[in-house]
Amino acid sequence: MRLLAGRLLAAPELGPGLPPWVEQVPGYRSALTGSQLPPGFVSGFAAELPFADMPVYLSWLAGRVQALGGRIEQRVVRDLGEAGADVVVNCSGLGARQLADDDTVEPVWGQHVLVRAPFVDEFVFEGGASADGIGIVPHRRGVLLGGVRRPGRHLLMPDGQIAAETIDRAAVAIPELASAPVLGVEVGLRPGRPQVRLEAEQAAGMTVVHNYGHDGTGVFWSWGCAADVVTLCALG
Repeated sequence: MRLLAGRLLAAPELGPGLPPWVEQVPGYRSALTGSQLPPGFVSGFAAELPFADMPVYLSWLAGRVQALGGRIEQRVVRDLGEAGADVVVNCSGLGARQLADDDTVEPVWGQHVLVRAPFVDEFVFEGGASADGIGIVPHRRGVLLGGVRRPGRHLLMPDGQIAAETIDRAAVAIPELASAPVLGVEVGLRPGRPQVRLEAEQAAGMTVVHNYGHDGTGVFWSWGCAADVVTLCALG
């Protein structure tokens, strides 16, 4: 986890001005003006926000589990009753469609382009867009260009046309990215749902605490949801 300075852009379709709550955002610096706003954008703000390097972060979390006396075991579970425990926390993501018989869960396809651009030292995100938006994040492997969401799409295959569009959007904010060497295109599926499911139920003589459906905001909500899960487990 690291703090990174950057720009949060309001999608042009939202119109001018910022909501009054932006100054309460931890890390808020100032409203964007003049050349800080890419062509076509009329509002946004600068901030310093935490970013997680997911492989490193997940390794740290696994270490915390083990340090606290937990054991990590990987195996296939086709039914929650196979867990063989009094309390089961269901964080199965897309697997909840089958494991929890929840047909509201759907894959949300995402793709980012990894480019070599050592000159990029800030993040840039576009918020509020009804379609794909700008997403730029410096990373130890390069710079990640994203901002792509395709609900219902499940094929784990890169899309060259979408990759080209992603680079073009990023270049609106940082023009030099248009010619940055491409290191790779990576695809993943987010666990989408109309709303996060965070609740407990009694099933087959055990307490099941469901915690899934976070789409692309899993890290953002993770610690708060974990605290609620602990409370629900204690009540169960």
